[in-house]
Amino acid sequence: MNTLSVCIIAKNEENNISRCLASVEHIAEEIVVVDTGSTDNTIMIAKSFGAKIVYHEFNNDFAGARNKALDNATKDWILYLDCDEQLDYEDGYRLKEILKSDKFEGYCLSLSNIIDGRKNLTLPSLRIFKNRKEYRFVGKIHEQINPAIENFSGKDNVIVTDIRFYHYGYDENYADIPAKIKRNLAIFDSYDESEKDGFFYYNLANENLRINNLEKAIECYLKANESEDDNGYKVYIPMYVTKALHGLGRYKEAISHGNVFLKSYPTYKDLYFIMTACFYDLGMFKDARDCLLNYIEYSKFDYGYPKFNFESNNDINSLLLELEGKTENNSL
Repeated sequence: MNTLSVCIIAKNEENNISRCLASVEHIAEEIVVVDTGSTDNTIMIAKSFGAKIVYHEFNNDFAGARNKALDNATKDWILYLDCDEQLDYEDGYRLKEILKSDKFEGYCLSLSNIIDGRKNLTLPSLRIFKNRKEYRFVGKIHEQINPAIENFSGKDNVIVTDIRFYHYGYDENYADIPAKIKRNLAIFDSYDESEKDGFFYYNLANENLRINNLEKAIECYLKANESEDDNGYKVYIPMYVTKALHGLGRYKEAISHGNVFLKSYPTYKDLYFIMTACFYDLGMFKDARDCLLNYIEYSKFDYGYPKFNFESNNDINSLLLELEGKTENNSL
């Protein structure tokens, strides 16, 4: 069986929800929308797509709202999305084919953050899982289903697919970014000390990064990196720490951290790109060229790291030629 419930939580999302629901209505046997207090046309739009509307009072707990949707889902599989997300329409058909298999408990889709029409970051995200009572979300914010699946079925029952979906939540054309960050920081402030694990500090760092509080972001990222827990977030820390240090002009420190991270992630191509920028700004053009060559070499294969898509905003070949020229001039 491969029937699908699409589960969404919403509040005042009239500008986004149509795009989201239009991307899944052709594959969903059921759409469940948990509304947490909309005062605009969100509910009316959702009903026009045949969605089942469930009302839920939001108490700064996203896992609770997600689980309310799961409690009302009746089909074999769950796909959960946010209103500011959109499944690739054609990939939806491939998704339904994948769900005919009963071999796995969940599937990661390929999520791309879209800002100003360009891919900013691409990463795997667990969004499809079997509809079991044992699978429920945890976490007040940046809630997760992974722990429940791993605890019940083990770590080898979720696989990565190339099914694409897109997130517009960091694009100011579609989202009120300051309001979202203010809300998120308020939720983080509500955590007890006993709840502050590595994932907490990682997500707190992300919020500080978005408001350009780079010193606080670095502090939180390094705290997260020292923690024993890791549900997949630690692979992002090398990039965010080195990028933040570069943004502060602390190039040598960024390179030092980058070299330490490379011992654990030797084929992390995007980390080499940030180090290229650091060496460039220090006038160390030979080292910059060597890092860029590693970036190019490791771009030939997919090692499973997050993709920051630097090539979409940078002419890599022109940069290499420039560095070759500067290196030759320095050697004369």
